[in-house]
Amino acid sequence: MRNLLRYFIVILFLWPSYSQVFASENQTYTRSSLVARAVGGSPIVAAAEAEMDVFEAKLRYADRWWIPRLQFSSIASALPKEWGNALEGGTDFSEWGPLTQNQLTVGMALYTFGKVQSLKEMAKAGIDISEAKRDLARKSVEAYVDKALTAVLFARELLVLLEDGRVKVQRARTRLEALEEQDSDDYDPTDMQRLKIVEGELEERRLDALALEDKGLIGLRLLCGLEPSDPVRVASKLKNYAPKVSESEEASLVLARSHRIELKAIAFALKAGDAAAAYAKSTLLPNLMLGGFARYAFAPSADDQASPFAYDPYNIFTGGAGLMLKWNLDVPKSLMLMDEADARKRQLLAQQMTLYGLVELDVRNAWKRMERSEQMRRWTRKGTKAARGWLTAKADLFDAGLAQYGDVSKAVKAYYERRFKEISSYYEDALARVSLANAIGISFEE
Repeated sequence: MRNLLRYFIVILFLWPSYSQVFASENQTYTRSSLVARAVGGSPIVAAAEAEMDVFEAKLRYADRWWIPRLQFSSIASALPKEWGNALEGGTDFSEWGPLTQNQLTVGMALYTFGKVQSLKEMAKAGIDISEAKRDLARKSVEAYVDKALTAVLFARELLVLLEDGRVKVQRARTRLEALEEQDSDDYDPTDMQRLKIVEGELEERRLDALALEDKGLIGLRLLCGLEPSDPVRVASKLKNYAPKVSESEEASLVLARSHRIELKAIAFALKAGDAAAAYAKSTLLPNLMLGGFARYAFAPSADDQASPFAYDPYNIFTGGAGLMLKWNLDVPKSLMLMDEADARKRQLLAQQMTLYGLVELDVRNAWKRMERSEQMRRWTRKGTKAARGWLTAKADLFDAGLAQYGDVSKAVKAYYERRFKEISSYYEDALARVSLANAIGISFEE
């Protein structure tokens, strides 16, 4: 139970700016509804979705490669009088006038030798990676909800058990007090002392269970945006919290290789790396473009040139258009980009192999844990059944005055210890099944 405290402290640091609070009507929740609330209001999910929007914007930009790119510049200033021509003329600073110069250039790519396609592929891979990050964030939030919810269900089942024990102990106290009043030979003063010890143990367990429930409720309210006063009534049961998502260990591995989000993300990263390598190669080739320009300048304080072949920067209107090649001849940089893309691909391949091993380790450990939890669940159930029969027989004899309190106390202790272990086995089994589902990378339905 103490380890859960660290988990809830982590939640408080992960969601410090969580301000969206859903309306609470003290409704009954299911696991699915709680997960939906947590995912819908999670900042880490929103951050992943925002990153996806960034790559979608890059893809839209690449799709618009055919749109002409325009550039316009304009200058306005004062100019002294310029008279004459290039052979005979001068500047008269005693007389000034306005000057304006304007230029418009336009360029439209016709063929880029694979650059645009490579940019599109990189943007698409970036979107896929961002979607994987978003799904990973959702799984992370879902895992936090499962930890908090199973803790609450575990604590509440313990409280029910402890309340039942308190009732039975109270019955025993009433019986002992009656024997004491009757000054019966069956009354033993030490029985009352042992009873007080049992009452103390039950109260200690109850306080521990309440603390665990409070921690779980704080986590759920924070994760799901619930009101602090919401009692969080849950329809889910700890005993049947999670189904078995796979029938064998090997089947689980097969599912994990196709469903684990981390493996999907690294596959998308490899696609992005291939696109980056293709783009690096394409930088060695030019872009075929259609370009044009228009230039206009006007200065009334400057004399017009008589010859159309004379250079006149002050009064001119000209333009042109044609096909052109735009070629970046920085070959060393292109080679560097190619080498870098190759190195990143080898790095990703090595990381992919490592991740395959880690996924297999996660799945095999989770499967073994689930097998052990199933076995523990079966044996604790059998032990509880036997202890219940023992307790029932001794309690009936004690109520009839045919058994000593010591016999009953042993049966009570055995029963509640076995029942406690049975509930604990349900809790461990739920965590084990959730762990297996997370190791495989799939969600389960209630």
